[in-house]
Amino acid sequence: VALKGRARAEQKVAAEYSGDASQMRDILRGAIEAKDAGGAAEAAAGAEKEFKVVRRPDAPKDSGYRDINLTVQMPDGSLAEIQILTPAIAKVKSGGGHALYSRWQKVVAKARAEGRELTQNERAEADALIERMKALYEAAAEADGFGKPAPTNAASNDSGFSSQVDPVAWPSTPGRLTS
Repeated sequence: VALKGRARAEQKVAAEYSGDASQMRDILRGAIEAKDAGGAAEAAAGAEKEFKVVRRPDAPKDSGYRDINLTVQMPDGSLAEIQILTPAIAKVKSGGGHALYSRWQKVVAKARAEGRELTQNERAEADALIERMKALYEAAAEADGFGKPAPTNAASNDSGFSSQVDPVAWPSTPGRLTS
């Protein structure tokens, strides 16, 4: 369990929550690495018995990153994030996947902060980062037994980029893989 760093929290509040820090859902966050998809589903079910779940996104990000991501309400009313990952996803995340995501975030955050669309060069850089992450995370998901996501019609998700993958259900749980 860890606190989000102050600089990133301030950036996120400004860029995503119009300065309203009370909207932050992941100041307090923790990650659980399950042994496999079934274990991840069990961990999520356990968390849902212990906490009031206030948010459980339904679609993976364009990056191919998959976890079970729960926003839960703590006993004092504050919100916390629980990420439940499988081994191959966790390995990619710690082995460079998160660094790629951080680079992508900086490109997108700069344009958002300036109230404009991405430039052609920024779009090319952001798209290249998404494709690199997607290759890594889709291979990891396949290694963890999820298979390759089926291509779909482009449908935008909250990243601002069009999604090329279907949400893939975790085995034995009504939830979906998230990012």
